Amino acid sequence: MEMETGKIMTKESLQKSCQDGNMSDCFKVGLMKRKGSNKEEALKYYKKACEGKYLLACGIFAVLEEKEGHLDLAEKYSRLACDGGYLISCILLGNIEIKKGNKETAKNLYQKACDGGDVFFGCHKLGHFEENNGNKVKAKNLFNMACLAGNQTSCQELKKLEQSSDKVNAEVKK
Repeated sequence: MEMETGKIMTKESLQKSCQDGNMSDCFKVGLMKRKGSNKEEALKYYKKACEGKYLLACGIFAVLEEKEGHLDLAEKYSRLACDGGYLISCILLGNIEIKKGNKETAKNLYQKACDGGDVFFGCHKLGHFEENNGNKVKAKNLFNMACLAGNQTSCQELKKLEQSSDKVNAEVKK
C-alpha cells in the first residue's frame, strides 16, 4: 500500500494509522487480513472503519455478514452505508427487506439506488422487482437504462421482455 507521498505502507504502519483514527487505513488492514484468509480479523477492521463512517467498509462488512446469515448485522451496516450515499448497499438492504416480506420498502431502496445514479445495478434490480410484480413496461424501461449503462444481463432481460411482448401482440392479432 502506498501513501500519496510514494512511501510504502507496511501492515504495521497501516495498523498504527488505523489506531490513530485513519479509517481508510483500517479498511486497508481489513483487506489485507481478508486476503490472508483471516476473516474474523478482517471483519473487526471493516467494522471499525464503518463505525468511523468509511462507507465502503460498511458495505463490505454488510455483504460478508449477509453471506454468513447474520441478517440483523447486514441490515444495520448496509443501512448505514445506504443512508450515507453508498448506493450499492441500498440494493443489499432491499434484498434483505424482500426476505423480511417488506416489498414496498425494498422497492423504495432499489429506486433510491437507481435514481441516485447506480444505474448499472440499481435500475437492473428495480427492473426485476417491477417485472416480478407484473409491471413489464416499467421493467423494460429500467432494463433499458441499465443496458445502456453496460449491464449485459439487463440487455438480455430487455430482449426477453421484448420477445414475450412480441408473442403476445402476435396472439392478439390472430
